[in-house]
Amino acid sequence: MDKGRAGNVIGFVLAAAVVGALTGLAAGSFRALLDYATQWRASLSHWSHGSWWGPIVVVAICAVCTAVAASLVRRVEPNAEGSGIPRVEAVVAGRAEPGRFRILPIKYIGGLLSLGSGLALGREGPSVQMGGSIAVIVASATRRSQADLRILAAAGAAAGLATAFNAPIAGGVFVLEELVKRFDPRTTVATLVASASGFMAAYPFVHSGSDFQVPPLADPQLAGSGWVLAVGVLTGVLGVLYNKAIMFGLRTADTSRWPVEVRAALIGAGVGVLVWYSPNLAGGGDHLTQEALLGHGAIGAVTAVLVLR
Repeated sequence: MDKGRAGNVIGFVLAAAVVGALTGLAAGSFRALLDYATQWRASLSHWSHGSWWGPIVVVAICAVCTAVAASLVRRVEPNAEGSGIPRVEAVVAGRAEPGRFRILPIKYIGGLLSLGSGLALGREGPSVQMGGSIAVIVASATRRSQADLRILAAAGAAAGLATAFNAPIAGGVFVLEELVKRFDPRTTVATLVASASGFMAAYPFVHSGSDFQVPPLADPQLAGSGWVLAVGVLTGVLGVLYNKAIMFGLRTADTSRWPVEVRAALIGAGVGVLVWYSPNLAGGGDHLTQEALLGHGAIGAVTAVLVLR
């Protein structure tokens, strides 16, 4: 390998490390602030039960937060809409332009407002798009080629997932398998380097333990394998139906003549009622997942929560 080619490879790997580190800082702080928002919602809900006007305050705060988030996306950066993962996937595949730098701050602020208000959304999508946006900034600053930019966007997505899931290896492998759909050496190295550097950079914000606590489980028995298969099939069917329902909702929303801010405010108000009634039912659902892993909750209550969310 000649010196010029070696220097290009080293520079590319360093760029991937920088993308990962910056993504880790952004996604890690994003996750930490969302954790604070979860605690704040619980405190707000507790406070609101002390007066007749408390519920009005909760509903108003949630409605305003979601309306402001929707307005930021519509007026400032439409490419920051949705989860952000399809957009990054299109950039990696070369089907979409990288987008402007302001995707990053709009996604960060809008995500905090919408997820922080209690919408049943995950932090993974915003973390992925922030990683992709950071990759565009780094690639432009270091004058990388379009091919390298697309690889760095995938690396940034991996760093975002690694931080969101607290799993650097899984984040990198998921992006290679699902987003990039190839395992060539250049892409693999960049993705794994970014995942590792992102995970380390996020350490001050994200605890190093597992996200969920699972009690000791008995050794699996062959007699119970049928139930495991049934749960897998049922979950897969529900996942497909859920995705179809979301796509139907998106198509319906596109035909609405109501301003997006009004629709967002109405949704936020509905979530505000949920926050007032039971803050654990709002938000990303990590608390509900932990309760399910511990085996807490009656079948009827769990079914009601599933349908509601």
